[in-house]
Amino acid sequence: MPETKRKRHVVSVHGTFSGRGHFDSEDAANAQFFCEQSDFAKTLKGDLSVDAWHEFGWKGTNLESDRRSGSRRFAKFLKSLKLPPEDEVLILAHSHGGNIALDGLRKKPIPNTISLYSFGTPFIWKDSRHPFGAILSIMPNIIFFLAILALAFVIGSGHTQSLLYGVPYLDLPRNEQVNAFFKSFNSFTAYPVAILLVIASWLYLIGVPLGRTRYRAQFNYLDVNKFQLTRIWRTDDEAIAILSNEPNISAPISIFNSFFRFVAASLFVGFVLWAMYDGYYQFLDLRKNVDSTKSWNYVLPMGGEKMGLGLSVMILLALIYPFFRYILKAPLTWLMSRPVNSLLRKTSMGEDGYLRLDANNMPHIPRQFDNDFNESVQEIAPVLEAVKKNSDDYLLENRTTLMRMMSAGDGYLVDVFQNTDLTKSLIHCNYFTGDMARFIAKREANRKAAAKQAREAELAT
Repeated sequence: MPETKRKRHVVSVHGTFSGRGHFDSEDAANAQFFCEQSDFAKTLKGDLSVDAWHEFGWKGTNLESDRRSGSRRFAKFLKSLKLPPEDEVLILAHSHGGNIALDGLRKKPIPNTISLYSFGTPFIWKDSRHPFGAILSIMPNIIFFLAILALAFVIGSGHTQSLLYGVPYLDLPRNEQVNAFFKSFNSFTAYPVAILLVIASWLYLIGVPLGRTRYRAQFNYLDVNKFQLTRIWRTDDEAIAILSNEPNISAPISIFNSFFRFVAASLFVGFVLWAMYDGYYQFLDLRKNVDSTKSWNYVLPMGGEKMGLGLSVMILLALIYPFFRYILKAPLTWLMSRPVNSLLRKTSMGEDGYLRLDANNMPHIPRQFDNDFNESVQEIAPVLEAVKKNSDDYLLENRTTLMRMMSAGDGYLVDVFQNTDLTKSLIHCNYFTGDMARFIAKREANRKAAAKQAREAELAT
């Protein structure tokens, strides 16, 4: 029985400050590697059999939130192609496009044989590998957990009503209907609610970090013939170090979210401590001056109203949080990251800064699925040297304009990446040469021949 023809599909994923929306004209966009009309694509198709070319576009902004959104869209995009399982997929991803492609494949793996080539992708994971950094990342969760334990204790002890005494503009003590409701609530419902609060807070404290850790360690491919990641980069690609530390990534919205959560959690636990402090001293006063045997019964109601006031503050913060996130995100991110960004801009240039940042560290996938190609690998060294030479030539031609843009302010990278001539003077944007296309074609042809030989050997046995 003849073997079913295996079609090869190329999927291109552009990087940051790229994509069709970032170019002034259709001709400028068509000249980029991700377009089927580009010189790079034509050279690749001249040396490698390609049955279809699919161009995936995302926002191309330098925001972690947009990259996450892009990875979800990429997973849906691959599924929407409805490729037969026997077809092969060659993914070409530049810069943060590599993160989007890999993250999308993690979310929803496809059954096809996949070759993912990433060019200058900064595979940076946000979770700290240092124990101290891990503790800091879950500190708001710990604070909320302890505060909610105190809240559950108040509710489970039958003092829910005392919480509401602290809510501004409510005159609950003289409301008979409310008092009757809470009398019933305290008798039948308070204890189960308290237990649910403790369980939910425990799951939030433990479950969220564990879930994130499991996802980042998740890798669903078992056969090296079905998936291969080939990372192509140069250690002196300065643009990776700079791009990975621009304001919108060095202090992304996730950091702002953590800061907001930390402030909110600290305020809440402050009200809890205030309630405990107030209740304790009133307890001592009652024990001394009223009834030492029954004074303990009054401690929680006295402190509970302070917690109620704290809950009101928390609800208010929850209501104004969307305003901070969606309206003030850009100015607050800029203000918080400006000092850090200024320092990194001065120290992260060149190979030393690149290695310090570990900008191209190992993605969390088994090593047998990963191929790391930089200028120290003999097979690709001449190709990367040609890339660097081309970049250096353009740098000499455009050095005055480039330096003027680099000293113009925080937005200089956008201007540089949108200028076709200037981007050719950056190694980071200049990977897509004819030599690189021929390298990929040769590597893919060899890989396909090896896989075919392996299948024939398996059938023979």
